[in-house]
Amino acid sequence: MLTITPAAAAPGGRPPRGAARWLLASNGLDAAGRSATGIVVEVLAVLVLGAGAMQMGVLGMLGTLGYLVFGIPVGVLVDRHLSPRLLVAAGFVKGGLLATVLVALALDALTFWHLAAASALVGVAAVVSETAQTALVPRTVPRDAVPRQIARLESADSALGIIVPAGTGLLVAAAGAGPALAVAVVCTAAAALAALRVRMGPPPSREEPADVEDGADGPSSAGAAWRALFADAGAGWRAVRRTPVLWWLSLGSMTANAGMSAFAAIEPLFVLDTLGLSPVFLGMVAGVGSAAALVGSLLVTPFAARVGQRGAVLTAQAALVASVALHVAAFLDQGRAAAWLLAGGALWGVAIVVNNVTQQSVAARVSSPEVLGRVMAFRRTLTMGVVPGAMLGGGALGAVAGPGAVLAAWLGLAVVGAVLAAVAVRSLPAAGDGTARRRRVRGGA
Repeated sequence: MLTITPAAAAPGGRPPRGAARWLLASNGLDAAGRSATGIVVEVLAVLVLGAGAMQMGVLGMLGTLGYLVFGIPVGVLVDRHLSPRLLVAAGFVKGGLLATVLVALALDALTFWHLAAASALVGVAAVVSETAQTALVPRTVPRDAVPRQIARLESADSALGIIVPAGTGLLVAAAGAGPALAVAVVCTAAAALAALRVRMGPPPSREEPADVEDGADGPSSAGAAWRALFADAGAGWRAVRRTPVLWWLSLGSMTANAGMSAFAAIEPLFVLDTLGLSPVFLGMVAGVGSAAALVGSLLVTPFAARVGQRGAVLTAQAALVASVALHVAAFLDQGRAAAWLLAGGALWGVAIVVNNVTQQSVAARVSSPEVLGRVMAFRRTLTMGVVPGAMLGGGALGAVAGPGAVLAAWLGLAVVGAVLAAVAVRSLPAAGDGTARRRRVRGGA
């Protein structure tokens, strides 16, 4: 029988053996379930429920609203009550919600609003799991291995985020959405089971400012609880706002995500209706992106070591802009749209892995472990908080002006995001300056 002992530490104060591997396994299974869920929900909405552009925007908005509403409170929760139990609970909640959709589909009783409500609640649980996964890293590996382990988590997450949709698309084409959704449920539950095996080591040495420790022993009243919550959230805000590289990278990601999300709202309609391509082709595009993502995940560490984190960010941003331009070309040259989309998918697969891994490694390098959960949560709130409104706006723009207008907006925002990222890396400290920078982030107030 499995038991959870979150506070157990290995002799000598070292993280327990195998903890990092189980955390990586849980992260990978969770990413697989999340990615499979994404493509199944889109297929169900468009091909089964007949959703239009505006409905797809609403669906995307609800599915990502959790990052905006709950991102910062969840970061405080994770820092105060860090435990693998958070991953276990979030995983089973997501699996249960998806199971209700599967049952409704089997009974031919699925409605758009059932699908939308389930997506919204799954999104809230995803905020908990994604924040806890990153915050657990310093408790499962030695301190000097934290950036490398976060890079592994991000590499696996990014690669699976492209690999799994390929297989899911092919499974949907061959067997329908039901079996594909069942696979997503199994992966999500398996991630929760893997999290049961994660053991936490002792916390790193703490040199926190007073505002982080206030209320740590538990406030005595509801008012004090809210004051402590906002004080803890403020520590994450100050850590990001007073570290230029984190602040400008976050702004750049916000801008780029807004464009990408606007297009994501209409992407199924663009490919299936505007271009007249099949669901099987969606699997082909994702398959090309899968191979590219695997290449990117293998090359990102030596590439960043060769050109530096600054060079890796700039190269990835340029490639992302070029990938968006290839999607625009598919709209302008619809006779060769398949080739343009395949090329764009391949370039996106490599670039997004390099970008995500490098940015996460930068954040881990310049942040103190004591506020890492809040830093990651606040950055995620900034970068993902724009997604709900952008998806709703993309759906509305697509319904009024068509996919060409949405693609033009995506390209413009991608360029602005790349410029902001270039500004960010100008303030990236040299590798030897990491300790001083971490002290400044930790000091906060």
